[in-house]
Amino acid sequence: PLGIDDGQSVQYQGLAPGGGDLIIQYRIHPDHTWQRNGQHLIAEQTVSIWDLILGKEINIQDILGTQLLLNIPPRTQPNTVLRMRGCGMPNRHGQRGDLLIHVQTRIPDSIPDAIIQSIEQNRTK
Repeated sequence: PLGIDDGQSVQYQGLAPGGGDLIIQYRIHPDHTWQRNGQHLIAEQTVSIWDLILGKEINIQDILGTQLLLNIPPRTQPNTVLRMRGCGMPNRHGQRGDLLIHVQTRIPDSIPDAIIQSIEQNRTK
């Protein structure tokens, strides 16, 4: 059922043998991509250091595979959490939680010498 949490039970009247009520307790298995906090979903997204510095719009998928556009603002710090309202799990009334994207970064293996020199010249101490 929509919005069911791990360990919750649902009673289905008259579906057990002999016409009794059938009670099913649901177990939600962990997922390697998504974590759940109530109706909110949490995922990690790795982007380049340049995307954090300059900002960028990137395509991501929600849990149902729908393509979403995530705006990474310029000067975003690593480990920032960006919120996409209404893109999380639906509850029993159809209202959806938020999708929280934990932004990770990667540094390129190859960085041109000119960029390294520019960073060194502009480094604040």
